[in-house]
Amino acid sequence: MSRSHQQDLQLTCKNVAVGDEGYFKTFFNSLLPQSIRWTYLHIDKRLLQFIPSNLPLIRVHSLVLNHVQDSFQGGLCAIPPIFPNLRVFGGANAIPMFTTYPSSLTTCVLSWHGMRLRVIPLLTCLAHLVSVRTLTLCIGDDYPSDLPQDSPTPTHTLLCTMPNVVTVSVRFDGEFKWRIVKGIFSFLVLPKLDDATISFRKCTTADGLLDVLEVLRRLVRLSNRPFQNVHTLCVDVVECEDSSVREADILKLLLEPLPTVRDLTINIPTAEFAGSCVVQSDGDSATRPTEVTRNQFSSLETLRLINCHHLTERKLRALAKNLWNNTPSNGLQLLEVIECREISEVFLLELSSIMGDSLKWNFPSWRRRKESSDDDCITASSRTQKAS
Repeated sequence: MSRSHQQDLQLTCKNVAVGDEGYFKTFFNSLLPQSIRWTYLHIDKRLLQFIPSNLPLIRVHSLVLNHVQDSFQGGLCAIPPIFPNLRVFGGANAIPMFTTYPSSLTTCVLSWHGMRLRVIPLLTCLAHLVSVRTLTLCIGDDYPSDLPQDSPTPTHTLLCTMPNVVTVSVRFDGEFKWRIVKGIFSFLVLPKLDDATISFRKCTTADGLLDVLEVLRRLVRLSNRPFQNVHTLCVDVVECEDSSVREADILKLLLEPLPTVRDLTINIPTAEFAGSCVVQSDGDSATRPTEVTRNQFSSLETLRLINCHHLTERKLRALAKNLWNNTPSNGLQLLEVIECREISEVFLLELSSIMGDSLKWNFPSWRRRKESSDDDCITASSRTQKAS
């Protein structure tokens, strides 16, 4: 400790067993002389009581609190007014109730795993976080909630306004329950929301994919319209246990209710694109569908496809043809393809001869080596045939 001189100190002290509080009180007392150097605290909620209430931790910019179900009732967590310059708060099974809400707080990350999510106290908390710009909610696969089965339509007096939130991320670690998401967002007013991420970490059925997309449609229909001004949207489904794929017009499902989206990221391994955007038309018949499609999705400027392993080269070619327009500031300007298994680099090189810098891609190094090896084999084989 003495060798660090006046460098910043990051203190992590979590997973405190019941009965060990006395040991950690002694530990904290030994660190109090260095508290002026603390900048980051990741601690168990019970350890807050050992920090003197008259000790201003003016350099602490990040506070992360952990709770376990047995040691915490209801998820409410009183935060003493000793963090005047707090910028980031993270809570696991915790709803922060600040004695004095710091105006410097710009990022709030809240997660629940195996514990009841109390929605009304959560909304009460969020209503006070008027300076927060980035809000992240993570909900585990075994959570209950105090939302009624049929949530009432929120009245004007019940709405929670977060005037400065620009970025929202909602992540589910288990089976998707759109009612919880709708229940929370039906009370939120987010006038400056620009960037939204819906992340679904595990899907046991292919139909679950459509459930994720349906959530966005339901959110858009809410009277308080929390997603009305979203310009950047990411839909992320990392794991799907069902190998069957149900075709869906994914772009239409996402963009039709969200006409303001300019930057769209789709990370859905089971997605098989269908619909007008990926219909390959031949000859003169291509003109009219292409113009209709471009007009329908005219706001879309960037499309990013990640791990879309059921997207074929034929459909990607049609999608690019129907959306891309070689005119600056008109239609799709950038198409990114990242680690989509059915798309080869040879194909993308061919497509880039048409789209130029409007097409970008990225593959893992092992796949580039494999494709290079395959190309070498093909080249060597053709040379052998010519020689014979």
